[in-house]
Amino acid sequence: MPRFLFVAFLAHVSFGCTVVLQGTQPTVETGPAIPAGLTASGPMRCEGNQELSLVNAYIAGPGPAVVVSGNCLLTVENTTLDVSGVAIQVEDNGQLTLRNSRVSGAGGSYALSGNGSLHASGTVFVGRRSATENGEFTDEGGNSFND
Repeated sequence: MPRFLFVAFLAHVSFGCTVVLQGTQPTVETGPAIPAGLTASGPMRCEGNQELSLVNAYIAGPGPAVVVSGNCLLTVENTTLDVSGVAIQVEDNGQLTLRNSRVSGAGGSYALSGNGSLHASGTVFVGRRSATENGEFTDEGGNSFND
């Protein structure tokens, strides 16, 4: 079975903390220390009324790499998402902000639905893009799109 490489983000779900990656060493804004190099068999999920940040990470696998839903606010900076499916799913009022990142999905770079919103700046998108059911993309400048 294919597995995802999460540099450290899955730890949020397990430890209830916000993970910020600086270079290759994960640090935690609040909560216990997180071991370097976590592996998970599913996507990184941000759900409910959480507010999270992910910086300087690399996530690869079959996809999706990131799922944001249920009023979650996720900010991703200087990160690479590289998957064979759809890289990002934002749904059910989830909000994702991408800055200076690279998003590559053979099945699509993103799929937005159910009032999910994606705000992006300085990001490279590789793969088709989809927004349905009031999903909204906001181009804040400096993005490039390669369908």
